[in-house]
Amino acid sequence: MDLRVWQTLAEPKHEELVQLAMATDAKDVAAVARLRKVCADAEIVRAALMLGEARRKAIPKFGKERAATLWADPAGVEMATSLMVAEHKRERFPVFLDGFVLTDVCCGVGGDAMSLATENDVVAVDSDPVRAWMAGRNAGCKSVVGDAETYEPEKGPVHIDPARRDERSGSRSWRLEDMRPGLDVVRRLVTSGWGGAVKLGPGADLQAVGQAFPGSPIEIISENGTLVQCVVWIDMPFVGKQPRHATLLRGGPDVLATERKANTVSICGESATGAEQLPTVDGNRVARYVYEPDDSVERAELLGVLCEQVGAAMLHPRVGLLTSDTLIQSPWLTGFEVLEEMVWNERRVKDALESRKAGIVEVKTRGGAVNTDQMQAALRGKGDEPLVVFVLRMGSAMRAIIAKRV
Repeated sequence: MDLRVWQTLAEPKHEELVQLAMATDAKDVAAVARLRKVCADAEIVRAALMLGEARRKAIPKFGKERAATLWADPAGVEMATSLMVAEHKRERFPVFLDGFVLTDVCCGVGGDAMSLATENDVVAVDSDPVRAWMAGRNAGCKSVVGDAETYEPEKGPVHIDPARRDERSGSRSWRLEDMRPGLDVVRRLVTSGWGGAVKLGPGADLQAVGQAFPGSPIEIISENGTLVQCVVWIDMPFVGKQPRHATLLRGGPDVLATERKANTVSICGESATGAEQLPTVDGNRVARYVYEPDDSVERAELLGVLCEQVGAAMLHPRVGLLTSDTLIQSPWLTGFEVLEEMVWNERRVKDALESRKAGIVEVKTRGGAVNTDQMQAALRGKGDEPLVVFVLRMGSAMRAIIAKRV
């Protein structure tokens, strides 16, 4: 992307072009031709179409109002931290006094910087001149074109979002050795005395992360049930000292701050990586209710902590389901009432579903025990009762649980 093109597009004379591009499909040849009548410069029209697509994509992450004024390209929006997550992370940083600067390295279009800059002086740094310019406009902060490997941050904490791509395939990678800048550079920036945060993908190897940043809390963040980030917090007192955190953010970008805080839940504690450390029911007994925990809890290896909090047990160490005889209401849990449990046999399960007048059947499993798409089609009945079938491998046995959502 050419920075001069984007800077020209931002001039007031091109506001009409920008508004028209936001309502234009770039694949519609006739519509694009109409834009060319508004502006004869093909590169500016191309940038306007990219901006329009980016703003449409940004609505679920940032809300309509903020998306309408965002400066970004589509890929930049895809990689950006959402408003909900950025606001949560901002609250993890203390408010620093004058003379301190919070540096956002590898800032992209400024998803994090927009929130971080509301309470602290922020410098947004990116090696891409266009992205650095976008972050500065979006966050209303100073922006710098700089190489993370040589950049020297000012006095204050650092937030860094290293790129994570396999150099051979170009695909997204969870390996720390594929970070750019590399691990040594990241550590230098966040352990220089002021602390900070490292944003990683939620699939990062937590054991490797713990070894790379010993003694630093690791937080797994879920937004409306979807894993979005793994954040390593270095010397941030507002986070606390527990080594593992799981956070569930619920709502959307347009909710008020007070509502967002009310809908945010977190647990923390020591991780329980061994099966013997997880509380399980005797003999893998299926109680009256089973529950799917939010993925952030399992990813953070805090299922044992959650079981203790809500009074549930693991159905089996390796199936990720909790169970209890009494109904548990918790934002961490999606509950199902057990109707029947049996050894897995497709014909027997189908008969049992038919006897319960099943219609659409949702099949859930772990570890690819069955092909869920094929099995949902095979088990679908002619009735009108929506039911759920869990097909689980418990030790050497395959078992099925027929249930309905609470």
